[in-house]
Amino acid sequence: MHKVLIASKSESENILIQKRLVAITEKVGEIDFFGTRPVSVPSLIDARFSLLIYNCQHFSSAFRGKINHWRSLGYLGPIMLIAKVPDPKQIDHFLDIQNLTVIEKPYENRDFQGIAMKYLTASNVEQRRFRRFYTRQKATLESYTKNYNSESLISNISRGGAHITGELGDLTKGDLIRVNFELNELNRNRTMSAEVVWTSGNESQNDRSAGLRFVPKSKVYDSLLHGI
Repeated sequence: MHKVLIASKSESENILIQKRLVAITEKVGEIDFFGTRPVSVPSLIDARFSLLIYNCQHFSSAFRGKINHWRSLGYLGPIMLIAKVPDPKQIDHFLDIQNLTVIEKPYENRDFQGIAMKYLTASNVEQRRFRRFYTRQKATLESYTKNYNSESLISNISRGGAHITGELGDLTKGDLIRVNFELNELNRNRTMSAEVVWTSGNESQNDRSAGLRFVPKSKVYDSLLHGI
């Protein structure tokens, strides 16, 4: 059984978070929830817990000290820190901390549930620097190095990258591509360079997924020049 400690300023917030996680029990197994106030975390946290969810108002550099203290008490498991993030650059100073994910408020349930599920199933979770937005945007993909172009669908996007689905052909990790898409709500067209960081499925499938990281044009030029 998984043991999850939830810390919020009020019991009602703890209950709300717990309700949002009940939906993942079918996939991760039974979860035993413990709710508390943030001030009580040091007296409760230890190696018995599978996950700590710390829900607070604002994110700040002061959390490094808190995290180090929790680690010193014997808790080395994953931490999901839910907070408003005034400046995304602050997260850069926490990228070296293992098993930590900062979730920016307001967040979407499926995003929150997906991260919790990955932690509880011992899957790798990479800290995000930018807030992710769910959408359904059509995009055109064109490879810089292959005879490849295709239509795809962006299912979520951030300033740092995007998740795409569609007929991705032989697109593989490390490929550099040009991505053109419309920002429907802003009525603007954007063209970005991106690196494929992962793919799922095989080439014969018509509906594959891939994760993209937006990169500067200088990375593309450098790669192309070294390939000459």
